[in-house]
Order: sequence, then C-alpha cells, then structure tokens
Amino acid sequence: MTGPKKQRSPKARTLRRAAALLLLLAVCWATGLYGLLPRQGIYYSEETANMGRTSVILDMGRIPLKKTGYSRAYLCANDNGMLVALTRFYLLYGWMDYGFNALDCSREEPLHVSTYSISKRTEDGYGQIWYLYGRVDAAEGESLRASVGYEDSGGQWVSAEELELTRGEDWFEAGGRTYFIAPLPMGTKEDESVSAQVRVELLDGQGDSLWEGRVIGGGTGLG
Repeated sequence: MTGPKKQRSPKARTLRRAAALLLLLAVCWATGLYGLLPRQGIYYSEETANMGRTSVILDMGRIPLKKTGYSRAYLCANDNGMLVALTRFYLLYGWMDYGFNALDCSREEPLHVSTYSISKRTEDGYGQIWYLYGRVDAAEGESLRASVGYEDSGGQWVSAEELELTRGEDWFEAGGRTYFIAPLPMGTKEDESVSAQVRVELLDGQGDSLWEGRVIGGGTGLG
C-alpha cells in the first residue's frame, strides 16, 4: 500500500513549471528551433550571404523606423567581408533575421564600400533610412567624401547632397581594421523619376584621391 501523495505548494509548482520551460527553451536554442539571442538572427543572414561567421563590430540599436517591432541592427565583419544584419524578436520563434546587406572585402582595394537602404510602409506613410558603410584598407586614407545625386539627361553628374567622413571622428577600429557607417542624406532632385545614386572618393592627408567610383548597394523593404 502506498501512502498519500505529497502535495506541492503553489510556489513549488510554479518553480517546477519554470524549470521545465527553461529546459525546453534551452533544447530549442541548442537545436536552432528558437532564437534566444539576436546572434541567431545574424547567423541566418550569414548563412544566406554565404560569408562564414562574423563578429559584431557595432551594435546599431533598434531599427529607426516605425512598426518594426522589437528589432535591432548590427554591423558585423570578418576578414573577407562586412554584413549589416537586421534582427527581430518574435514570440513564437525568438530572434530571427529581418534583412541584410553584405559587402565583399576579399580583394585588395584601398576602399570597400556599399550602401544599404531600409524601408517600411505603414498606414501612417513611408519611412526609409539609407546607410553608407565600408572598410578602409589604405593606411594613408584620411577622409571620405560621398556625393548623393544623379546623372542628368546629358550624362552629367548632379550632386544634391554631400557627406564627409574622416579618420579619428567618423571611422572606428575593430580587430585591427578601419570601418565606417553613417546615414546618408536622401537628396533632392528635379527629376523624381531618377533614382538617387552615390559617388565616393577616398582622400589622403594632402587631398589626393586614392579611390573614386560609383557605389553599388542593396536594400530591404520590410513591408
């Protein structure tokens, strides 16, 4: 004959359920079924971009657009590339990827640079932010000038807005390399049917050009 069952207190039952929940979350996290940390969302973007594991070199904070939920953006890098990774927390899935832009830095160049546009349409309107980011490999590089504009009907470059980033003020060091990221002005133009473009020039301390060219970037529409 067995004795009467021991009755657990409400506190003991709560602790037991909490322990079971934590164990389940740990199993889901270990198997990749639930993203407990934003790193899981970054990992998904790394896999999609096929660039290998990266390190976070800058926590950019919450995505600065309305209706993007509990989200964060990260600037990541390894020796061969850079990644702007967007992550968002979902109650059922945890942290997931929310969009990304990757930059190949594997070739020997004075400058590796890209743009990344993030946009979100809501019932209140349309929001967008545009970033310029990259890596400076030229040791003699001291400043970077970006021109936001477009080509007119005659093929001439028309500059609408300009941005200057300098070593020591706007660039930062991580892992022995020099990086930068900054919001770009959206620019204004007479012909609204022409998409805004970006030209960049890298200069040394004497103002001589080390690299110049048109920047090709990407974008993510968050719906």
